[in-house]
Amino acid sequence: ALSRISFAPFQLTLRGVGHFPPGKRPSVLWVGFDHCPALMQLQMELELALLETGIPAEGRRFSPHLTLARLKETLPAAVSAFEIRHGDLACPPFEVGEFILYSSLLTAKGAVHSKEAVYSCRQATST
Repeated sequence: ALSRISFAPFQLTLRGVGHFPPGKRPSVLWVGFDHCPALMQLQMELELALLETGIPAEGRRFSPHLTLARLKETLPAAVSAFEIRHGDLACPPFEVGEFILYSSLLTAKGAVHSKEAVYSCRQATST
């Protein structure tokens, strides 16, 4: 189903830092992205393709981010100080030309991620 998804290359820009879950003890530290309609469209296409195979939709709202760290017993004040210090983080845009399907195996030492497949951009052809 994922191999049938067509998309054109697009630009992403990293901007800002934050944590999940909001308003609670931080467990993930992240860098966000500028709003990108092409990324939102790709996410919607992925979700629809997975629904067609019987995989249910994610219950949470899509929040594009790059995970910097998973936190265990980090003090919220330390995370807040990091966010204040790096809140204006901005990087030059970069091109996205593929998406990758990973699997995750949870172990006592942490998650082990394996690359399962790479899907390169290609635009739909008119018929």
